[in-house]
Amino acid sequence: MRPTIRSATSLALAALVGVTATAAGAASARPDDVIPVPGATPPTIHISQETHAEGTGGPTGFHFTVSLSHPSDQPVSVDLVTTPGSATSPSDHQSVPATVVFAPGQTTADYVVSVVGDAVPEGDEEFVVEMSNAQGGTIVGGGGLGTILDDDGRGPGGFTTSWASVRHLVQLVLSLPA
Repeated sequence: MRPTIRSATSLALAALVGVTATAAGAASARPDDVIPVPGATPPTIHISQETHAEGTGGPTGFHFTVSLSHPSDQPVSVDLVTTPGSATSPSDHQSVPATVVFAPGQTTADYVVSVVGDAVPEGDEEFVVEMSNAQGGTIVGGGGLGTILDDDGRGPGGFTTSWASVRHLVQLVLSLPA
């Protein structure tokens, strides 16, 4: 026997347990249906981390995936912009602010940062894709870390370094006995 949907409250409860309403008021279970429930929890917005070689012959695209924790029945948007770490704009990457808009039901979008390739040994570098001004969702997890792997050989002194190793080297030098 099929359950009967008699009110908006019943419809909302039916949606929570995976039952869909038909035009005649009867209900049928269809597990692949997405039923928007008014007042449901907004999705959370996440962004991926990306690590790639810098390249030497032009720009390299770092593809960050922006995703929602679950589909929404309303549009969801978030603003994105890169912020410098050891990698700066425009010498290491192009900072292009953007707004990602998710259509109802969409859960992923792509944000591409163009990294500038060169032949200068400089160590690995980092930047962050910051999210802000979320509409229809909640930002979680901070920004997306972009790590540019230096592929230009050895740096000064015949070794490759990164900001993390420079920090450790400075700590080591400062802790040597006099």
